[in-house]
Amino acid sequence: MTTITTLSPYQHILASKIIEIAASKGLIIDKFLESEDLSNLWTELGKLYLVDALGQFNDYPEVSIAWAAYLGLGAAHVWDKNWSPEISAKEFYCSMIEKRGFDAMDDFITEGLYNFKVDSKKYREIKDLFLSTAHSSLKIMKNQNVEPMTKDSLNLFYETISVFYILGVSLGLSLLGYKYTKI
Repeated sequence: MTTITTLSPYQHILASKIIEIAASKGLIIDKFLESEDLSNLWTELGKLYLVDALGQFNDYPEVSIAWAAYLGLGAAHVWDKNWSPEISAKEFYCSMIEKRGFDAMDDFITEGLYNFKVDSKKYREIKDLFLSTAHSSLKIMKNQNVEPMTKDSLNLFYETISVFYILGVSLGLSLLGYKYTKI
């Protein structure tokens, strides 16, 4: 299970950069929101996503990373609206890609679940955030000096998409009105 408290040192660096970018755009304040249910879902969901994302990486590296955030955004919406603890990762993943396919998962989630039209400001803000942070993450990944096409590079990619899933969950929960409050 990947949670904010179990991030690797690399993931902390990446998460800090993402939070900095998101905060500068006014989309996330100072830390990620998360849910234990959604963190647990990623344990299996991440493996399913990884297979599709790896197939996209050489031609569309930003997309292969950013779409994990859209998956988190979709998971937050489902969790808020009609969550079932029995939902399987495969069932959830199929529901996100079956209507429009992997390539258009972003549109399905932002338009179909959140009702943000392609020409709306919120749609553009989300897309810009996810793609700009994915672009930044590629630079951070390259600075890790990991040999391409190795087990280490696969692990680095998985750690990266895990952070992006958390980003999507956090933004989704925020858009749905959730926030941290002091008790």
